[in-house]
Parts: sequence; C-alpha cells; structure tokens
Amino acid sequence: ATDGSPRDFVVFGQQHIHLVGRFTRYLEELLIRAPGSEDKLWIAKVLVDEYGEGSEGKDHATLYREWLEKLPAPDPVDVEACPAVQQFIGGHLRLLGEQPFLFGLGMVGPGHEWAIPTMFEPIIAGLRRIGQQDQGMLYFPLHCEQDEEHGAWLEEARRRHAAGDAAQELILSGAEESLRLRAALWDGIYARLQVTGQVARQGAAVAS
Repeated sequence: ATDGSPRDFVVFGQQHIHLVGRFTRYLEELLIRAPGSEDKLWIAKVLVDEYGEGSEGKDHATLYREWLEKLPAPDPVDVEACPAVQQFIGGHLRLLGEQPFLFGLGMVGPGHEWAIPTMFEPIIAGLRRIGQQDQGMLYFPLHCEQDEEHGAWLEEARRRHAAGDAAQELILSGAEESLRLRAALWDGIYARLQVTGQVARQGAAVAS
C-alpha cells in the first residue's frame, strides 16, 4: 500500500513526466492525419496551450518538471521510464501513426483530454494534504481547467465525423484502447510505489 507521502508523489512524478513530455507528439501525429483545415484548427488550438499559451510561456513539460523538483524529497527527477510507461507511450505513438484519423481522435479526445480532470482531482487533493499550495503545483489545476476546454474543442472535431456506425466505432475503439493502456500504466506505477514504499519502510526499520 501507499501512504500519500511526498515520496509517493515523487515516484509517481518520475514516471508520469515521461507522458507529459510526449503528449504534444500525439497531437502532432493527429494533426498531420486530420482530413481538413477545420479539424486541424481544433487540434492546433490544443497544441498552442500545450506549448505554453496561458501558462506564462512555459510548456506543460516545463511546468511539470518545476513541480517535481520542488517536492520535499531527495530523489532525482530524471528516472528511466518503467515498462508500463514505455508501453503506454509506444502504444500511442504506434497506433496514432497506423490507425485512421478517427481512431486517433478517440485516443486523444475521450481517451485523454476528457479523462484528465477526473484523474487529477484526487492527486490535487493529496498534494494539498501534504501542504502544497495551488501555485506550487500549477500544472495540475491548470490542466483540469484547460482540458475541459480542450475536450470541448476536440468534441467539435468528433461531431463533424461521427455520423454512421463505422465512424463511431473507430472513435470508440481509439478511446477504449487509450484507456486500456492507461489502466496498465496505473497498475505499473502502483506496483513501483509499493516496492519503493517497502524499501523505505525497511530502511526506516534498520535505522531505528
């Protein structure tokens, strides 16, 4: 089990930062495959925010790194991605490059942007419990706010193409595959949290 300590957030952040740094790649792949200029516009609007619009010119990966570096723990920020993280990133890049546009739209719309606020709310609550103020963890509340807007923009793109069972099935399949990869990702990070927590408890027992 985990205890929601600063150490747990460091272990989580060391892995999750790899996803943050790759999300623009997903959008860029989707932008290339978008069938029309209006579709490209919706995706480009999301990319502009990811590149730093609305966050003092700092892209989201920079904001995330700043948050992680400020956590009260001695662990390094730069840690190799665990297998579950590698599979998540690799799976998204491969499928966005291979599958039709609507499949990719399902991955980054319902599979990503719609899910983020729900996932981040308990993380924000946990960070507040260990004493972090919202300004110190700007990445998370900013993402909850922006991703609701991003989800609406991508919904406009989805509505343009969702007529008919075949189109809807592609969008649904993309969303389901993204969420399947994310479930495996969280299982992998949780397993790492358990191992790290066990090592920390053993170290504390030896020290005492």
